[in-house]
Amino acid sequence: MISAYKEFKQEDLELYNISLNAKKFSVDFTSNMRILEILFAPREIIIDESNLEKIAEIFTALEEIRDNSQLSK
Repeated sequence: MISAYKEFKQEDLELYNISLNAKKFSVDFTSNMRILEILFAPREIIIDESNLEKIAEIFTALEEIRDNSQLSK
């Protein structure tokens, strides 16, 4: 019993909470914890300078869209 407790990870609880929140929005695939583990597994991502600039441009455009579509202006 103690060894099973040691194997429990904080990430398990976080994935469980993600699953519960997703169900509120009728996202059913998140009930499969293995899928969540795959989606949220840490990965090393290498982004070169030119792609990083393109990503920054995309986020800037998204922020402008968000700001222009605010209902409470």
